[in-house]
Formats: sequence, C-alpha cells, structure tokens
Amino acid sequence: MGLEILRELTIQFGWRLHVQKGWSPVDVEGAVTAAPYGTVLLDGDHDPDQLLLDFGVIYPYLMERCVVVCHDVMNY
Repeated sequence: MGLEILRELTIQFGWRLHVQKGWSPVDVEGAVTAAPYGTVLLDGDHDPDQLLLDFGVIYPYLMERCVVVCHDVMNY
C-alpha cells in the first residue's frame, strides 16, 4: 500500500521516483543510479542494528541537505 501511495504522490507533485528492491547492504552499490539523493526511504529489517547499517551504506550517496525516512522504527 505504501508504494502505491508514493507513486500517486509522485505523479501529483511531478517528483522523480526510482524504486529499487534488494537487500542492504549488498545491493545498495548496484542500485545507486542518480546520486546524490535528496530523499531516501529505508524500509529494511526492523532492527536497530540493521537500521544503522542501512543508513551507513546509503550515507555516502546523500546530498548535504536531505531527508531520510526510516520505516518501522518507532520503538528504537
């Protein structure tokens, strides 16, 4: 459901969207197509250690000012 909402917002606001499915951190380097990124959604394994690993691997590809949205982390 989340991806469908994101696609609708992308169309409505004229955003550029690239969805890449894979496993972090092993698939991140091959998924990077348009760095640096201004917005990233991390929807990984719902574990605080994995969240830090996911953030660490995407960090070099982020703009200096960016938004990183982390999915399912309210208990961390």
